[in-house]
Amino acid sequence: MNFPFVRICGRHTFFPPYYSRIQCSAKQSQISTTTSVLLYSNYTHKIYSESHPLHTPLCSLEAEWAALFHGVQLARRRSDHCIALESDHPLILGLMVPGTQYQGSSNYFKRRLLDLMTPFDWVGGRLITPAENYSRVHLT
Repeated sequence: MNFPFVRICGRHTFFPPYYSRIQCSAKQSQISTTTSVLLYSNYTHKIYSESHPLHTPLCSLEAEWAALFHGVQLARRRSDHCIALESDHPLILGLMVPGTQYQGSSNYFKRRLLDLMTPFDWVGGRLITPAENYSRVHLT
């Protein structure tokens, strides 16, 4: 299942030829939460991966938001200009649909994430299947 990327925000409206593809995932246990980020640059053809332990146990939805935050922060640290987010969690669909409202704290997380994405030239996203999410491998 290969969905196309949908533009979320950014100064450019066209799909860029060079971008960094970011896959995010979160894993929870009763005592801890870990997020994993896998970034592939199709310009340099390099792969970067990071795992972040979260010391405060979060609900699964907040953990997925944290994984997206960590992915965007990695791209900002690398000074990437165009990023393509991939997630197997349906919350990414809400980022792609303008005006989507969430319940509870998710509206706060969505606003913060969109603010974090402001400096990028192009940001897109798509939903992938769990089998396509290679960042999950780093959580085992």
